[in-house]
Amino acid sequence: MKRIKIIILLFQFWEFEIKNEHITAHGYKQLCIINHNEKKMTEKELIEFIKEYSEKDIDYIKCDIFEEEDNNYNFRMSICEIVKNDFSICSDKLIIDLFLSLSNSAKKTFGIYRNYQLFANEILNRGHIKYFEIYLEGATKSFDTLIASGIIDLDKEKIIEIIEYLEEKKEKNKYEQMISRFKYLLSKKNFEYP
Repeated sequence: MKRIKIIILLFQFWEFEIKNEHITAHGYKQLCIINHNEKKMTEKELIEFIKEYSEKDIDYIKCDIFEEEDNNYNFRMSICEIVKNDFSICSDKLIIDLFLSLSNSAKKTFGIYRNYQLFANEILNRGHIKYFEIYLEGATKSFDTLIASGIIDLDKEKIIEIIEYLEEKKEKNKYEQMISRFKYLLSKKNFEYP
């Protein structure tokens, strides 16, 4: 049995016992929290999860903040650390769900995963125009996501295709910042957009 001390409102110290994934407070109130992601998985099991990921598995990786703690954080980070080394092992759906979960987490925690930009890059590499609105949704969640999502490396053709797509949009003002971003990326490749 593990014992931990935490601070509850008004800086009162309460002692808790963790037994069978239940937390019991010794004091006036009782808490019962079950964290389904605390089970440790081997790398092989994580890779199997990645390869077999489907829509029904979103609850395991989404940003799930309860009482200021993201219940899925450890599991999501374990998945991200494997995926970032080899995006070819996972589906578009998993990359999109991870990217949006990382974006939501960044918004709520005022911090960002150190390899966030790799997921932004992969979304645009796989589906450039097809997934641009998803990229935009994640990129605009917070200041951190906006900055990190700009650290990408796409080939000239994809950048030009994205710029043309954005310039054709009726709501051009909405996309002005992104047009500037992709024109800048193009200029870094020593190519000017006409």
